[in-house]
Amino acid sequence: MLELTDTLNDVIFDHPLTIHLKYGDKIVLGVKQDGVALSYNTVGDEIVFNAIPDGGDIIVEKQYMVGENEISGKLIGEVFPNPTVGILNINLVNVDHSIVNIYNNLGMIVKIVELKSSIDILNIDELSSGNYYLEVVSLEDNSTDRIQFVKR
Repeated sequence: MLELTDTLNDVIFDHPLTIHLKYGDKIVLGVKQDGVALSYNTVGDEIVFNAIPDGGDIIVEKQYMVGENEISGKLIGEVFPNPTVGILNINLVNVDHSIVNIYNNLGMIVKIVELKSSIDILNIDELSSGNYYLEVVSLEDNSTDRIQFVKR
């Protein structure tokens, strides 16, 4: 969360300022100020958006750049069904022992599971409906892979 303030005493400054933030190579960022989505552009390795000082908290939302059922790296072979209502089948490649982190659309971990084989079934009944990101971390070499899924 970011806070953009001004130091002008008792003067209302309601003109937007342009913010430049660097972002990682595997994520794209969405931005909200006081709960309202802000438009943004990516320029090189930066995200550029306008925000108003003292206009409310700025929240940077992370979304992994992986399409539905798309293999995003070397660890995840398949995750299905997608969308799902409560069960995910996970087939991994080149890894037998891993940790699975599930992130909500704000980038917060909502579930962590240890997998001890390359094929497993993950129960996600307790998660509310929405978009999530499954991150597999190999305990063999610490490599990671991510994929998006939808819980209905």
